[in-house]
Amino acid sequence: MKSTPILGVISIAFIFILLATSLGNSDVAEPELQSMRVESSLDRYGSEEVIHVNIKNISDNKILFGDNFMGLKMFERLSAERWERYYPDVDIKNTITSLEPKEEVDLEIRCVGIEPGEYKLVFEGWEKGNHNSIISQDVDVIITPYPKIKVESEKTDYRPRDTIELTVINDRLQDITFPDSTLGMELYIQDGDEWVLIPSPMYKDYIELVLSPGQMYELSIPPLRGTGRYKFMFYGVDSEDRVITAEKEISIKRR
Repeated sequence: MKSTPILGVISIAFIFILLATSLGNSDVAEPELQSMRVESSLDRYGSEEVIHVNIKNISDNKILFGDNFMGLKMFERLSAERWERYYPDVDIKNTITSLEPKEEVDLEIRCVGIEPGEYKLVFEGWEKGNHNSIISQDVDVIITPYPKIKVESEKTDYRPRDTIELTVINDRLQDITFPDSTLGMELYIQDGDEWVLIPSPMYKDYIELVLSPGQMYELSIPPLRGTGRYKFMFYGVDSEDRVITAEKEISIKRR
């Protein structure tokens, strides 16, 4: 009967432990208890916008926080598996240090000078009377240079004779005003690494059009005869005079 190579087994186990700790290496805390619900009003914000987050105590116990920012920590995504602690200059409206059972609060978080990217907002506290119980919940948000709204289409590849159908959706919290019925559309064609502005196939009537939150607008764009990669850009402003953009890329192919 052969003996088991104990040293080899220990070495292999040690290697797997090292791999497990190196993959997904970050400072994001693992919650022990899930007694909070954290939701963001939007999944993406412009770099100068206020981030709106709702936090609710869904437990039967009072939750305490270690500071006026409700234990907020921020992390920036560096890769698919890695997050790094991010230290922004934060200003939070409606700061509190505790939540009663079933109580909720709406936070307005302004991050001065935040760069575009994907971020995780982690809120940490503990149950009253039990400082060893970590209560941690998080929400992911995307920061873009300018606020954006959605543009959807059934496909992204068209033929030269196809009419292009796009749906622009105001998935934000405020009305958006556009300069005309084409939603301020600009059309670009890709030339190498650059996008070149070309004449729009749509007639601009210069009559303002307003999209309310949740409202959709259908655009039927005449066929683009030339093959290549195209980008549609749309421009509007919200009630605070912030520029709101939307974009959609498509391809025109012979086959």
